[in-house]
Amino acid sequence: MSNKPWWLILFLNVLLIDVLLAGIVMAWSWIAADFSVVSMSNRFFICGIAVIVIGVFGIHGYKTYLGNFSMTYSQSVSDMNTAERTSLMMKDLLRGYGFSIVMFIAGGLAILAAVLVS
Repeated sequence: MSNKPWWLILFLNVLLIDVLLAGIVMAWSWIAADFSVVSMSNRFFICGIAVIVIGVFGIHGYKTYLGNFSMTYSQSVSDMNTAERTSLMMKDLLRGYGFSIVMFIAGGLAILAAVLVS
């Protein structure tokens, strides 16, 4: 486990995704040979929506993976007491939703960039 605070890890992950999105938008603009403000704004918006959709798919995939998680945890970690099992279940839930939270924030910032560019 890392000693870095959670907000720093979140900030770095969102920054990495947004820099990647900016690179995609710049490459897309270079390939299309169109660097107009409206086109760049539209591309940022499309990339932001795509990242948010990926975050939604991440939640759906995680919920499908878990299935009935209370049954899964009662069968797989039966030597733990209830408090330890609940703690493990909460850590896994936060781990699964963490990806989606990062994607929602990064997509929101890309949409904000689209609004600011236009």
